[in-house]
Amino acid sequence: MKEPSIWIVGARGIGNYGGFETFIKEFGPRLADRGYRVTVGSEDVVDRIETYQGVHVEYFPFKLPKNYSVRKLFEVFYDYYFILLATYRGADVIYILGCTANLFTGFPRLFGVKTMTNIAGLEWLRSKFSPLEKIMLKILTKLSMIGSEIVVLDNSQLRLFVDGDKFKKKIVTIAYGVSEFPYPEWNRTILKKYQLQGVEKDGYWLVVARLQPDNNIHEVIEEYLLSVSEKPLIIVGGPACNDSYIRKLKKLTDGTNVRLIGGVYDLNELNMLRQNTYGYIHPHSIGGTNPSLLEAMVCGNIILADSNPFNREVCQDTALFYSNEDPLSSVIKRVENEREKFIELKERAKTRVLDVYSWNKIVDNYETILTSGK
Repeated sequence: MKEPSIWIVGARGIGNYGGFETFIKEFGPRLADRGYRVTVGSEDVVDRIETYQGVHVEYFPFKLPKNYSVRKLFEVFYDYYFILLATYRGADVIYILGCTANLFTGFPRLFGVKTMTNIAGLEWLRSKFSPLEKIMLKILTKLSMIGSEIVVLDNSQLRLFVDGDKFKKKIVTIAYGVSEFPYPEWNRTILKKYQLQGVEKDGYWLVVARLQPDNNIHEVIEEYLLSVSEKPLIIVGGPACNDSYIRKLKKLTDGTNVRLIGGVYDLNELNMLRQNTYGYIHPHSIGGTNPSLLEAMVCGNIILADSNPFNREVCQDTALFYSNEDPLSSVIKRVENEREKFIELKERAKTRVLDVYSWNKIVDNYETILTSGK
């Protein structure tokens, strides 16, 4: 009996750093273990591998340019290439991550191939894009939803923003997943590497987010400073093609107890910081189920999250939420003054995320869709 064949298109590959790339790394091998032939499209790399834990890897035949604008154009053809290749190779299902492929998602269906698209949040609302880019992203998202047989949302609240009533027959909600991490020991060598000497275990606030305006890093810094907390604020995250925003952040943090340490791409090092923080601040306000929030929950953190419908759906009653009416500075003060009152949130957050968002449960949900007539 032929293995059901699913191709996953739209990520940079299985070994790269990023939300889609992490998704493939967790999702692909689990699906392969269940008897599927899983193939992933990847950008060209020096150290090529043919398979990763049962997942087959195909490579784009051209090097993607380093220039940000030119690369974005190439990524359109990158997705088209793998959609055509998957169709030619006889895929049963093509799962497209993101909306770059837009209306082209309907092409494989002419050959009896099921197409699924994960729209990846509300890209057209991100402040890092120009007004013209926002319009184009909105159009591309609509075209992707028209062309796809199945549209995957990772948070049910996204239905309010993507014509959920119009496309309700093809929309399914399947969240991102998470696994429990090993617990690295508190390591002062790692602290020294990131110039965090003097930072104590359970003695700092932590944010993990790309340094871009729609992640509201500037607001976190401003509110943290208003709280007059004596605990350092560590911000983990690399820049996202916006030099003026980085300059703004550096000006805000100059002479303060805020540490901008850049990206931390070693998971052992990142997990050490996440699992030993006094409290985790999650400022993301646009999107669906954010992976960094799930990872903070599984680390057993007291979480202070932006009060938006996406974060509330994920955390429910396991986090503290801040808003204009109850600003972050006030919530920070409350936690520092009454910490014992909120300790129980740590275990509640971990229990909830492992119960609702475990990768095995997420793969169960996908397999239901893959084997159904929908």
